[in-house]
Amino acid sequence: MWLCPRQTKGRTQRTAIPGVLQDALVRWYSGLGDDADHRASVTLVVAARDRHQWLVCDCLGEDLPPPLISPAYLSIAETYYLRRLTSAKLDRPEHEDNCPFFRPQAPHRLRDAGNSELTEISHPDRLFNAHRLAPEKLAQVPDDEEPDDRSRGVAIPRLARLLWWLLERAQLDELAPLPADGPFHPSIRDQFAALGRATQALEIAPGVPLAKHIYFHPKALTSNRIYASLRQSVNDWPAGFAPQAFLVTYASSIHGETITTADGDIEIRNRIQYATMNTHAVGGPYLTITVIGEHSKAEGYRPLRAYAQPILAGNRFLAVHAREERIAIEQLITLQYRLRRMNVSLTAKKPLFNILTKRGPIRPDMLVAAFDGDTGEEREWALQVIADNRPQYALMRDNERKQLAPLGRVIALSAEDLQQHVLKREILADLGRS
Repeated sequence: MWLCPRQTKGRTQRTAIPGVLQDALVRWYSGLGDDADHRASVTLVVAARDRHQWLVCDCLGEDLPPPLISPAYLSIAETYYLRRLTSAKLDRPEHEDNCPFFRPQAPHRLRDAGNSELTEISHPDRLFNAHRLAPEKLAQVPDDEEPDDRSRGVAIPRLARLLWWLLERAQLDELAPLPADGPFHPSIRDQFAALGRATQALEIAPGVPLAKHIYFHPKALTSNRIYASLRQSVNDWPAGFAPQAFLVTYASSIHGETITTADGDIEIRNRIQYATMNTHAVGGPYLTITVIGEHSKAEGYRPLRAYAQPILAGNRFLAVHAREERIAIEQLITLQYRLRRMNVSLTAKKPLFNILTKRGPIRPDMLVAAFDGDTGEEREWALQVIADNRPQYALMRDNERKQLAPLGRVIALSAEDLQQHVLKREILADLGRS
């Protein structure tokens, strides 16, 4: 086996891996190694990754294009693993059948069939952190008896839950009631100020306040202010906790490892993570959260991972998970002004975490409430925004609809319903207004 620079075919500029180290890697990956083999394998993989190298397998001999392996890092599991780089188009072959690194192509993903179970999303634990000290783990070949479901994005990224936590604490998950008269035009400055206030009383590590290490402008990164602050405070961090900082920014677009802001691009070490609520592309604008830390001494501090949350607009950091949700919220804002002329106040909330009820945890797409100033009547609705027509998705939403009943009348809205302004008609009818 050899090491070669990334984005090459592995036939030139390669360096041989010592036989002893290669044997240790094979033993560990095959599930036959001991602790010494594990440590040696981790050292090899970390060094290759830090030097931007791929592993080149010799199972096909020296005359054919060699199979390539990328040393990768799974942040959710905090584990290094070996990712096979196979592509007929790029002339990257499969491993030989009897090679320890061979694995058949993945079958159709189990989750492609859909899932009728509701996903539970809970708050993060009490600490606001997303980076830990570098792991000393390398994944082994999966057990043949385990289901082969190589699906991605099954778990909600921790960075997503941290950002949602801030949005909830800042009450930016709500459509506030309108003022008594005149327009309501929140600004992006207002939104960031609310996020700043929400950081109070939160800690990244015991005794390390989040407010000291969270920033809301890209210049804090480009000016090296974040890095300087981390270096100055490195001795203040308790043992077992990795020094880290956070950058929350407004972004117009996201691509691969790049966040595009009004002040330039921010390059992230790993591919930017997205919400996994459904398969529909929502599009920008986005509110992004980036964790800055040290993955290796050689690289030093840098933006390690980021999560991008689609939001309603630059002056309203209300999270959305589907294009249809944006339309529904915009219609609710329009309806707020119409109802205000009738002395009816309308508010709404976008739950980002599960709500505990007697029927178990539930999470509607939106909760809407109205108060009639003339009659004193209060009404509540739970909204379902149907963004898919697959059978299993429909079954999941049907199950959810039954659980939502205690929260108020449930209004299910398809894309066609939104185009025909069904939401407005339903709420006005329930209020006895027109």
